Amino acid sequence: MTAPAPSPRFSLPWHLRILYVLYTLLWHVLLPLVLLYFWRKGGREPLYRAHWAERFGRTPARLADRPIWLHSASMGELRGAAPLVRALLAEGH
Repeated sequence: MTAPAPSPRFSLPWHLRILYVLYTLLWHVLLPLVLLYFWRKGGREPLYRAHWAERFGRTPARLADRPIWLHSASMGELRGAAPLVRALLAEGH
C-alpha cells in the first residue's frame, strides 16, 4: 500500500498575487499616516488615546482570561447587540 500523494499547495493566480503585494505595500506605506491621524485626533480628544491599543486588537491582560469578541459594523448593529452584551456581562464574561 502506498502513501497518498500530498495535496498541491494552494496558489493564487498571478493577478491576485500582484494585487496582494500592492495591498500589502499600500498598507505599510499608509500605516504611519493612520497612526499620525490617531495621534492628532487624540490631541483634540484626550479620551481617544485612552483606548488606542484596542483599535489594533490589543486588550488589557485582565480581559484575556475568557475573551468574547463581538463586532458591530454600524450603529444599528451596535444597538442590536446591546442586550447580548448586557446578558454576557451579567453572566460574568
